[in-house]
Amino acid sequence: MGIIFSSKQQANLLAPCMEGNLDQVKRLVGIYIADHRSSRSRSSSSRNSSSSSDLCAYINAIDPISGNAAIHGAAFSGHLDILSFLVDSCCCGGGSKRGEPTIDLRLKNSLGCSPLWIAAGYDRIDCLQYLIDKLHRSHHQLEMALLDGNNTGDTPFLAAASRGNMRACQCLLDCMEKSCCCGGDCDQDHDHHHICWNIKRKLLRTANCAGDTALKVAVASGQDAELLTLLLHVDDQCQEQLDKHRDDGNEDANHVVNRMEDDTIMYSKCINRKNKMGLSPLIVACERNQPSSVELLLDHGADICIRDMTCRSPLAVAAFCGCMDVVELLLNKIDVASSSSSLSTATIASSSLLNDVDNNGCTPLWLAARTGNLSMVKLLVDAGADATKKNKDDMSPLDVAVKFKKDAVVEFLSQMAQ
Repeated sequence: MGIIFSSKQQANLLAPCMEGNLDQVKRLVGIYIADHRSSRSRSSSSRNSSSSSDLCAYINAIDPISGNAAIHGAAFSGHLDILSFLVDSCCCGGGSKRGEPTIDLRLKNSLGCSPLWIAAGYDRIDCLQYLIDKLHRSHHQLEMALLDGNNTGDTPFLAAASRGNMRACQCLLDCMEKSCCCGGDCDQDHDHHHICWNIKRKLLRTANCAGDTALKVAVASGQDAELLTLLLHVDDQCQEQLDKHRDDGNEDANHVVNRMEDDTIMYSKCINRKNKMGLSPLIVACERNQPSSVELLLDHGADICIRDMTCRSPLAVAAFCGCMDVVELLLNKIDVASSSSSLSTATIASSSLLNDVDNNGCTPLWLAARTGNLSMVKLLVDAGADATKKNKDDMSPLDVAVKFKKDAVVEFLSQMAQ
């Protein structure tokens, strides 16, 4: 997510916000107000308005070294007392009257991160909830803040998921339900019910510039089953709600769906969605040897036959990367599919993965032989992999092992051929 704060802060107001020194913040603001008033007449209402605008500009000022304003520092350090002082006491925050200047709650630092983004990314729950409450005075304003990405397109929810901030993820997912006029029972408030699920779906399915969703970044960063289960479960619920509303022909629900007609990615769940590199959450879990994540994803409907940009299956990716635990798990899944009485297309496809080929005609065994991973080669051969299958260059697993001097693999495959 980049370096949010440098070791040096040049602006006078930013440093005490980072340190949690509320007295110093109040002193600096007081000095600024006193100096400002001494140069202006206090008799003109227009000048009073100008004075308020100047105070907001002072608090919103970006530090030239770190690229952050005071409000970013308070959110990063988790100092709710300072954050609320800056927003409520100085500039009226989200409760200001129309036309009255306020602190910009969506102000971005040099990395494109808002205070809400920082609070979510660094698990500052009190500050996060405070900012949500301030922005919640307008559903549209809150939605924009929730989906506003930084310079790499990461939203606050993506930031929280990538760092394993379970509480922050849950807080963001539940943020719209607090204002339900039926005391939190959104099922009784149909309009609000649609808004809540629409926001949840967008949080889960909005991707960054690389095409990564919250589920993908959570898997990639090795987050635990609790967070992955939450993301998968809520995404399943979102899909159920979407399908239900469309089937019911509900006018309001259809309106919600139609608004997203051009954004087809919002219609499908994240579990099999690929990023711009052609990687799905399952493929990422396989290449990083995360058997528990692989099993969890498969149990929630991940496609074991999905392919990356080189047409490699999860099994091929795991074999090439030397991920023994994952390969053993996948082989067990394939074995179960092979012995299944069902003759579905999915069953037939999964059972053929052992000898399936990528764009270059390479099988999982061929890829393992290329890397010289004898344990992997033996595991695949014992599972029934075809050691004679050649790639597009007419090279067998033995041939490629000989070419790249993988002596242990050469010896093993040569003995097999005799």
